[in-house]
Amino acid sequence: MRFLSRRNVSIVLAIIVVVVGAYLFVIQPMSEQKNRTQVMLARHQDFVIATGRVEARDDVTLSFEGGGSVSRVVYQAGDTVSDGSVIASLDADTLQADVEAQRLRVQQASTRLGGLVDGPEDAERMRVEADVAVAEKMMDQEVHLALVSAQKIAGGVEHVVRTEFDTLFGRSGEDFRFKMNIPSTDKQRIGAIREGFEEVFDRWRIWLNNSEFTYHQSIIISKQLESDLRLLHGGLVEIYDFVLPFRTSQAEGENVFLLSSKLRETFVSAIVDVVRHINTVEVSRARYQLAVAQSKEVFAGGTKSDQEAQEAQIDIERKNLRRLELQLAKTEIKAPFDGVVGEIFVTEGEVISAGADAVRFISQKGFSLSVDVTEVEIQDVVLNQEMQAYVEVTGDEIAVRVRTIDATEKRVNDVPVYTVVLDVSEEHPSLRPGMTVDVYIPSGEATDVFSVPRTAITKRDGKDFVLIERGGDSMLIPVVVGASLDDGFVAVTGELFKDDVVVFKDHGNTKK
Repeated sequence: MRFLSRRNVSIVLAIIVVVVGAYLFVIQPMSEQKNRTQVMLARHQDFVIATGRVEARDDVTLSFEGGGSVSRVVYQAGDTVSDGSVIASLDADTLQADVEAQRLRVQQASTRLGGLVDGPEDAERMRVEADVAVAEKMMDQEVHLALVSAQKIAGGVEHVVRTEFDTLFGRSGEDFRFKMNIPSTDKQRIGAIREGFEEVFDRWRIWLNNSEFTYHQSIIISKQLESDLRLLHGGLVEIYDFVLPFRTSQAEGENVFLLSSKLRETFVSAIVDVVRHINTVEVSRARYQLAVAQSKEVFAGGTKSDQEAQEAQIDIERKNLRRLELQLAKTEIKAPFDGVVGEIFVTEGEVISAGADAVRFISQKGFSLSVDVTEVEIQDVVLNQEMQAYVEVTGDEIAVRVRTIDATEKRVNDVPVYTVVLDVSEEHPSLRPGMTVDVYIPSGEATDVFSVPRTAITKRDGKDFVLIERGGDSMLIPVVVGASLDDGFVAVTGELFKDDVVVFKDHGNTKK
């Protein structure tokens, strides 16, 4: 019974505790862990995080090359637009008509060249003859309209002038209605002017009663009519200059001695109408002469010199067409690449000047990041350096490459920083301008560290251990866990050797 003494019982209990502990700390883990890998050395790099925002690599502000009124805004902010699509345009109806007219001139010049080389075809001959006939008819119509207009103008002016005389003179037509002491020489001058008026009126009645005028006769008469109108107007002004000094003898408020507004407007309108008809007749005559000349060229064919001259004319017409087309292009804003409308700065109906901001346009492909790096961290950044970045809103990790490093510093919270622009290396459909991104910038030189599978870390009493096999024995080695590495490994420090074998659980995500 001495075997079961108090001392022997204590020894037995101590042995049991040691056995159970060995089972829990060594034997049991070894029975559960089936996978083994060698402790490896890995390069570990510390990083600092710089926060920036996603920016479109191509972000441009577009404007009209020419000024004008905005006629159409096709897209709005946020719309996706393909390369070459019209985003907005100016009012260009007149310019568009000029382009079409010039394009027709190029075609006509080319047709004339064909006539000079090969002679006209039947269809071309008929067209040319029709052009001549139409031009001649239009000229005859303009001559007739000019004559009718001249008759109407002459009759109207004579009526207004005689009415004006009745205002100034008595019914006898000899004395002023109001008795005034006008010098006899002035009275003689007034009488001479009035006689000149009557001569003009008589000439009008002779000329304008004949309705069979040719082009040349109508031009002569119209120009003489214009001269007569200016003469009459000057004569009336001179008569009023004579009587104006006696205006004070009249009742207050009367304007009988001022050239009436009706008379003045009559002469101005008459002269403008006559000049307009003269110009119209001359233009119609020029068109007729041009049609005749062109018909002669077409029917007669042309020498080599004629053909060379026509080729030069075609070149001129084509250059004019190109100039107009370029002007027309300046009235449109087109998408320079596939992208998204960022902002619209104009509205329909607004008049803007050339070069004014109209549309902000952003590329859908190609993004960059802009981050500020301190003067300490910038020492580890070089051009074309590859880094990793993390997009906060999507959770994506993206590869980036340094494009530019600002050579000048700026201060943020009184800390010197340098702006670094990085290009996103691959396309990421989920990226959008303005998203927040964390860029991992290397800090200091990389160091060699031991790496083990993350699943090899075992916690005991709040401390980290790894189970290793060394020289045929298994043992738990305390370690300090560092940064995560690739492929499920972590950096550790402790009493480890490169030849140690670590025992760990495999969850299917660790390479052995």
